[in-house]
Amino acid sequence: MSKSRVNNSIRNIVINVSTQVLNYVLRFLTRTIFIHELGKEVLGLNGLFMSILYFLSFSELGISTVIGYLLYKPLATNDQKKISVLMRVLRNSYWAIGFIITVLGFACIPFFKYIILDYDMNPYSTACFIVFILTSSLSYIFSYKSTLLIIDQKEYIFSLFNSVFLIMQNIIQIILLIFFHSYLYYLIAALGCVLLLNYCISKYVDTKYNYIKVYSQQNIDKDTKQNIFKLIKASLFNNIGSSILSSSDNVIYSSLFGLGVVGEISNYTLICTSAFLINARILNAITPSIGNYCALENKDKQYTIFRCTMLLVFYICSLISISLLISIQDIIILWIGKEYLIDYSIVFFIILNSFCIYLAGPVYTFQVTCGYADRLVYKRVFQVIINIVLSIVLGLTIGVKGVILATIFSFVLTIFWMEPNLVFREGFGISPKKYYIQYIYYLLIFVFEYAFMLFISTMFDNIISLGILKVIIKIVVSCLMCTLFCIVTTFRHKENEILRTILISKINTIIK
Repeated sequence: MSKSRVNNSIRNIVINVSTQVLNYVLRFLTRTIFIHELGKEVLGLNGLFMSILYFLSFSELGISTVIGYLLYKPLATNDQKKISVLMRVLRNSYWAIGFIITVLGFACIPFFKYIILDYDMNPYSTACFIVFILTSSLSYIFSYKSTLLIIDQKEYIFSLFNSVFLIMQNIIQIILLIFFHSYLYYLIAALGCVLLLNYCISKYVDTKYNYIKVYSQQNIDKDTKQNIFKLIKASLFNNIGSSILSSSDNVIYSSLFGLGVVGEISNYTLICTSAFLINARILNAITPSIGNYCALENKDKQYTIFRCTMLLVFYICSLISISLLISIQDIIILWIGKEYLIDYSIVFFIILNSFCIYLAGPVYTFQVTCGYADRLVYKRVFQVIINIVLSIVLGLTIGVKGVILATIFSFVLTIFWMEPNLVFREGFGISPKKYYIQYIYYLLIFVFEYAFMLFISTMFDNIISLGILKVIIKIVVSCLMCTLFCIVTTFRHKENEILRTILISKINTIIK
């Protein structure tokens, strides 16, 4: 990679991860007060609302991904007219999306009685859902402009804006929860802060990229228009499937086991999702650089960068997964109490599912940045059908863990082999066997790390009584051991050497 790409990637990673850590602290503080003031049932209702919103977001159709891919080359060549045209298309699309989400959200209200077990959806709960939907739909008025910042390798600017308003939002929400004990006020605070955030980013982008207005009336050329519609048509199936997949588990939990189970599991998924967001942030931070690289370099160099990306993702995912597996039960007890604990086998499958999916993340990143977003149109459809059928069958037979196992099985039977087959054969011009060998190799290292740390963890349980010290020691030891395993097992690999060279170079620059 060029020096500018590396610098942009590292700047994005450092600021994204730093702001994400701050976001974690605020989110968990707010959620703790939320649970204390409003209880498990409202927590479950909030989780269900989020799942419904994920489902409704299928109307986004992957437009930001499509436009993002088309922006890589114009930004690399400073084609201001093309950038302006694409941003106008994105703006018009997002305004339409906001309207669609609002309409579909209101249409969902009459069906709540069928998807919530033993809960009365009263006018107050309905008002809360309306505010929840408006928070998402109205944000589309300005949020399309953040796409330009991210694709232009300046995601760190968005992260800084986001952190400022997130701090403000959480402080206001905590005050409202303590003094008014109101879920509705809690949601209204989020609505106000989200709108302010997007408005400020919009003004910043207008100033930084003022040429957008200069060429705002430029007509879109025929080839670009055809390319956009082709990519959006393909993304339609992918995003409908992803939205249903993201939301279906909580809806099934609610229908089969009640809101209490949704609330209990959502505590674990919040911790898990928040931790893995570090990986997502890092991958998102380097995605624009990868897109720029793929637009200019040959297949061999693209494959080398892919292996480096996968090694980096494996290291982060294994570190996060092992730390969670041996400490998450202690964290839950310290955070909200023993009454919110769930069976460890369920926890294990939740974290294993996240590890498997995030480890496959680099493949999807290269699929998009290499311009294959219009391929594998039906992959998500197959995954969703398998997931829903298996979730119901396994959920009724073996309970909650069956729903999570269904998600893992649906991933293995579809995405796990479909995407690598496309990216490797057409993107890199080589057999996908290399990917599967690398993936299984990393999976075996992960299993060995987990077995070793599970043994060490039992020793800590016998020596140290429950407390924050025990959790800290477990996490620190996990991080050290995962780092050691990763270094030892991949030291002679070419991608390890490249990452070490980049890291040493940046450290030397800082020291000088």
